Amino acid sequence: MFSKLPRPESIEGTPVSVGAPSSTFSDIESVVSLSDQEHSDTDTTEDPNSTAVHPEFAFADGNIEIQTTDQTFWVHEYYINRFSVFATLIQTAKNSKTVSSRRITVDCDKKTKGEDLYNTLKVIYASHIDGIPNFDSNTIISTLRIASTYDYPNLRKFAISKLEAMDLPAIQRIQLSDEFLVPSFEIPAFTELCSRPEPISATEAEVLGITRFAEITRIRETQRTRWAVEVIKAINGNLLQTSNLVDSPQPESSDDDGSKSDASDSAFGHFSQFILLVLPQWITYAYTHNHTQNTYQVVHRFLRVIAA
Repeated sequence: MFSKLPRPESIEGTPVSVGAPSSTFSDIESVVSLSDQEHSDTDTTEDPNSTAVHPEFAFADGNIEIQTTDQTFWVHEYYINRFSVFATLIQTAKNSKTVSSRRITVDCDKKTKGEDLYNTLKVIYASHIDGIPNFDSNTIISTLRIASTYDYPNLRKFAISKLEAMDLPAIQRIQLSDEFLVPSFEIPAFTELCSRPEPISATEAEVLGITRFAEITRIRETQRTRWAVEVIKAINGNLLQTSNLVDSPQPESSDDDGSKSDASDSAFGHFSQFILLVLPQWITYAYTHNHTQNTYQVVHRFLRVIAA
């Protein structure tokens, strides 16, 4: 039945060749095959499910690929082997038969953030020729976190020394001590919280916890009471000296002058008693509200009036 079909003809009536494929289709086939091969190579080197590679740490010659939950880094084994945990993971991967010839993949734990690893890489890749840059506290804290988690003792010591030289709030130093077990942060921070005039805030109390907050409150109350007692003792001493001066023998005078002197002594006595009753309350208020300097000024003026 196929013999009845009309034979294909060209536009001008010339029979069309039905032999081997034309060179045009051969060229197209070659291009398609090459494209397929390129896609195949790409698929074998990049995991479509992996996170984005950080542009600052995407070294073409980096033989280690570190993956966090939100970032991927292509870095050099020379730097990463300084972390004991990473070095063990790299060696384990090398001993297995699943390592590609291009990069060794190291997966961080779920708690490790890409930002912390990025900050740490900035520190360990920094050029030491021109001196170590002045990194901010967030970068150094990230470095301390990664160095502690993945065991790089020298980097941990470096980060701690940098943080000790920074003027960090007392409560932040306590947080760092709790997270990274740095006892050198604790004593100065607790001393500052116990001695400062400002009260402990609700946020700070939450960080401290009930036990430490109660102990700091007890110490603060003890110090405040001791300070108030010392000030009152000093005032009493000055009042006593002033009273002795008033009670000392005076030259004989007329009856009118004597009556005026008795009235003055009585007024001074009542005024002194009033001051001794009110002043301790004022001292406690001033200490609580950070008016210590004002307290000293009031006391000084009061003593000058008495001595006048």
